[in-house]
Amino acid sequence: MGRRPQGRAQYHPVNFFEQTPDRPNPQVGIKKRYHLRIFGYRISLLSLVLLIIFCSVLYHIIVGLHGLVMNYLKLAESERAIEERTRMKQALEMEKELWKTDEYLEGEARKLGLIKPGELFSSETEANEE
Repeated sequence: MGRRPQGRAQYHPVNFFEQTPDRPNPQVGIKKRYHLRIFGYRISLLSLVLLIIFCSVLYHIIVGLHGLVMNYLKLAESERAIEERTRMKQALEMEKELWKTDEYLEGEARKLGLIKPGELFSSETEANEE
């Protein structure tokens, strides 16, 4: 019952690990490194993860800068609109002050063909004024 099969090779514990030029110390295992092949290049998994993280950070920086530039453009456009409206407001205030003067009111009334009470309408005076 305790007999070993005769057909199989017996290994002596000392000679089990053979010393070869690529394995000077056969008891030490060689650590396997996993590489991916992408477009014919060997890339380690850690390098791939670091590359993905780098690309993600770069993408977020670019998107942030784009948003910042767009906000500055909108701000400049808003400031131009505010300046234009301020100029329009000043022009309207000046025109409002102009309408309060009697001379300007008389000139505008004459343009519309209105006359003062007691004044005679004549086409000659109107032609001379033009």
